[in-house]
Amino acid sequence: MKKQTKGIILVITGATLWGLGATWSDYLFKEIHIDVNWFTTARLIISGLFLLILHKVFNKNISLFSNFKSKKDIINILIFTLFGMILNQYSYMLSIFHGNAAIATMLEYMSPIYVIIWLVLRKKDKLKILDTLSLIILIFSLFLLLTNGDIKTLKVSDQSLFWGIISGVSLAFYTIYSKKLLIKFPSLLIIGWSMIIGGLLMNIKFPIWDINLKEIQITNIILILLNILTGTALAYWLYIKSVEYINEKKTIIFSTIEPIIAITSSVFIMHISFEKYQTIGIILILISITQLSLKK
Repeated sequence: MKKQTKGIILVITGATLWGLGATWSDYLFKEIHIDVNWFTTARLIISGLFLLILHKVFNKNISLFSNFKSKKDIINILIFTLFGMILNQYSYMLSIFHGNAAIATMLEYMSPIYVIIWLVLRKKDKLKILDTLSLIILIFSLFLLLTNGDIKTLKVSDQSLFWGIISGVSLAFYTIYSKKLLIKFPSLLIIGWSMIIGGLLMNIKFPIWDINLKEIQITNIILILLNILTGTALAYWLYIKSVEYINEKKTIIFSTIEPIIAITSSVFIMHISFEKYQTIGIILILISITQLSLKK
């Protein structure tokens, strides 16, 4: 198999698992009534352990604790964990919990806007005409998605909108801040430890053992574990692995399947419906975000 084909398969599979994982989480919250706080704690800890195991398998020469050797690296990892990993994962789950996977994913998918705004404010980038046009279209598209063209009607709850915006902002921070860590350490090591540290911090408030297993059927426990391992951990690894075979632009283009999968699976599994102008808004958002994401 050609390297490019392998990379495309990896990124599409990873993005698909992310999209399905979002809808799967929505199902767990709405139909099985899994606590969103407990689930986020479990999601972080289990996924982090899985990724660190993968790191050890594929990077035997790099110590699991190599990123804790200096005070500066420890501080950077803690900042990345608190304002990137925890805030992003928790806000995204809360947005799904208060709304649905489709809207939550689209709101998180807006993160390139915040990245560009930050870079422009820091004078590290300039808005070109095409970028400005894309931003205007994006704002209009978001208006259509959230209101279906009627300014008096909001098609999503205030809480879902709030946490969705937070998830997008925190993902932007996650994207920008991770650069200084990824220059020095393997991505699996950074993400794995960040998830575990984040999960342990959340565990103080929402203990992973604080769940009544007697009230949950064994099939649902299996569903929870599968969701965490495939929709989070495996998806992360496949996405990261794809960059070894294809360039970042192709990765970005093919990863747009994530919100498409989240929307489609929400329609068929959770019976979410979108009105005409909302659908137009979704299409325009996907086009605009892809164009903005392809900026150097």
